Amino acid sequence: MSLLNLLNKKIIYFLIALIFILSVVSLILKQELRLLEVAPAITNNIELNQKFEFIFNKTPAKITIVVSPEFRFEKIIDEKKVVLVPQELLKQNSYYTLNIYFKEKKLYQQTFKTRPGTETEVIQEETNFTFSKYPLIDFLPIDNPRYHLTYVDSLVFKVTIKQGSQEQIRQEIVDWISSKGIDPDTHRIIFELK
Repeated sequence: MSLLNLLNKKIIYFLIALIFILSVVSLILKQELRLLEVAPAITNNIELNQKFEFIFNKTPAKITIVVSPEFRFEKIIDEKKVVLVPQELLKQNSYYTLNIYFKEKKLYQQTFKTRPGTETEVIQEETNFTFSKYPLIDFLPIDNPRYHLTYVDSLVFKVTIKQGSQEQIRQEIVDWISSKGIDPDTHRIIFELK
């Protein structure tokens, strides 16, 4: 066997191996994104600060996660793993639906229910709700010789004028709201003469 024939055989073997390797790499790159594992696997009594982990068959670039009802979360991608970390407590005893999309195709959907709240959590949630609708409730009513001020609805004050001009009293109330660290534009003020 001549040196030229031996060299040609080695080149042919090398080319065959190179074509095989490139074919395998091409198949791997063309492989569809698939979800392999989800944690937690349970869908009932989920903790209010529960992290969710998703393991994919390859790095999940350009996935979209949609949760309903919405909550703020951080999406951490590490190799083939995606971790969804809530940035706020989920509502207790509530249903959520989580969808994962890749190129507008739904890869995954899960509905889960959070655990019932403890008495302390229920009280805290009710307090937060009350203060979101009536942030100045602890300072009301205000009853002075010039006016009476109270809430009549969420973010709506009713002012009963006893004496003085409506514009002066409005400015006094706007200044008072600002002094409590609240943007006065968040509230509506309804005036009534006594």
